[in-house]
Amino acid sequence: MKKIYLVFTLILLNIYCFGQGKIKKLEVEEQGFNIKMIFKKIVDELTIDGITYKITPISAAELNEIFLKEGMLNGKFEYSHYEKSRNTYFLKNVKKSKTETPDYDFLLEGVNWLLDNDQININEHGELIKLISRYYDDSIDFELIEREKIILCNPFYLGNKYLNVFKIEITNPTNAFHNFDKKLIIESGNSIIEPLTDSQIITELQRNNLMNTDKSLILKRHNICNLSIIPPKSQIVKYFAVLPLDYNNTNCKITFTNCNSFFNWTVNNNV
Repeated sequence: MKKIYLVFTLILLNIYCFGQGKIKKLEVEEQGFNIKMIFKKIVDELTIDGITYKITPISAAELNEIFLKEGMLNGKFEYSHYEKSRNTYFLKNVKKSKTETPDYDFLLEGVNWLLDNDQININEHGELIKLISRYYDDSIDFELIEREKIILCNPFYLGNKYLNVFKIEITNPTNAFHNFDKKLIIESGNSIIEPLTDSQIITELQRNNLMNTDKSLILKRHNICNLSIIPPKSQIVKYFAVLPLDYNNTNCKITFTNCNSFFNWTVNNNV
């Protein structure tokens, strides 16, 4: 018995000693970077032939917000858009029973009431049911849903990469129409590039299977290449996109062809 106990003890010591020798401690240091770019204007406004032009670099987040709101626009004369909030039309019309109803069931009752009273059609009913279900389902990744919405509406997003976008405000204080036939040139470091046309952007979107009607409409409404005339006494806001710029160069210039003046910014990278 003592012999068995001694052998067992030796085995345990052997496992402990040699086993410990095989255990290695590995420390992994996470490395990465976070960049915030700040544009400091030198010249962001020029007046040419009585027309004032102002150019502003615009962030992807700001564009996403603008285009998400525009995605709700509709050419129908009678239509509704419903938010996730409970403070909606049917809450004013559906009376709560004396027994307290859970929020989820209460909202579903409201949606059914809207359908029964011809306030929404069957497609809108389905969309609302889907919206409420997502809102009350903890397993849904709302950040992912938000990203999907952005992918569906922002034509300057080309699949994990944003184009650089600038906003251009054009003011015509005169009483005459002016033709817009100017060509923009962007200079960053050693690169000279031009704004992308609708067809160039659409080609890239189709290549990544990201093209849809909303993006086509937004391009037609906003892209500077679709502007041909500036009405009198008007202010117009357009956008133009360029291939991602190398902002390791601390200077960015934009000008019109046949113009000796530049829009100019210094770019600070906080890494």
